[in-house]
Amino acid sequence: TYQDLFKNSNLLITDYSSVAFDFAYMKKPVIYYQYGDDYNFEEGYFKYKTMGFGEIVEKEDEIITSIGNGVFNNCNNLESITMPHTIKRIGNYGFANCTSFSKITFAEYFDKETGKVKPKEEIPEGMLTFPKALKTIGDYAFYNCSLFHEVVITDRVTDIGAYAFSNCTEIKELNLNYGLESIGERAFQNCSISSLAV
Repeated sequence: TYQDLFKNSNLLITDYSSVAFDFAYMKKPVIYYQYGDDYNFEEGYFKYKTMGFGEIVEKEDEIITSIGNGVFNNCNNLESITMPHTIKRIGNYGFANCTSFSKITFAEYFDKETGKVKPKEEIPEGMLTFPKALKTIGDYAFYNCSLFHEVVITDRVTDIGAYAFSNCTEIKELNLNYGLESIGERAFQNCSISSLAV
């Protein structure tokens, strides 16, 4: 049913549909994909840019640029995810308490710099690394994700939030980049770090 679909979904991608009101009422993230001028649509009193419940994107490859606050929080059965390289931000509690999460694959994508399609890339199980575009890791983003043993912070990341990797008790190796500007309080609390590279 409509109610079950909304209840069990973590993210809504819509165009101009009023279903966004129902989804936002449940305090879940909304992305407006308004991809063309071929709509029979006249803007009324509701201004999507200033009154909408989420980000507006116009190109397909920009749809997923952010993993919102709490999107996968407490998804205990989540074991793996395929992520696009377009992710720039992982929000607060994005993957918090995903206690079975241990594998990331990066989706195939078109590299504008080289003009070539890059194949999908499977990261070894237990290694946590991030999309090339990522800049911000939110507070508690990976809190209690205890199956990762290595974290590699990619080149463009500038901010790691408070408690971002706290209680990730199996993390033994940590690789930071030179571009980091801030690491929040207790970001790596209760980790078992024995190797740190900058």
